[in-house]
Amino acid sequence: MYTYIQSRFYRSPEVVLGTGYNVNIDMWSLGCILAELSSGHPLFPGDNELDLLSRLIEVLGTPPTTLIKTAKNKHTVFGIIIIIIIIIIIIIINRV
Repeated sequence: MYTYIQSRFYRSPEVVLGTGYNVNIDMWSLGCILAELSSGHPLFPGDNELDLLSRLIEVLGTPPTTLIKTAKNKHTVFGIIIIIIIIIIIIIINRV
């Protein structure tokens, strides 16, 4: 398996988390592309993988435990999730 696949805006959660992947990631990318064609804006325009993961979690919620357990980057992911929670709290505070 390759370590760098899919353009960032269309990268599936499995690829971001470093779990195994299959043809389902292509369907994810297609959905992101169709949403962009419809709205004129990328669905998840992350500046980097941390930003992308933050946007994914903000819209979809925290990834299932089973997905995190199989992640190659799970130790990094837990650190990222803490950062993302802080970012979400800051976003919420700024909206109030």
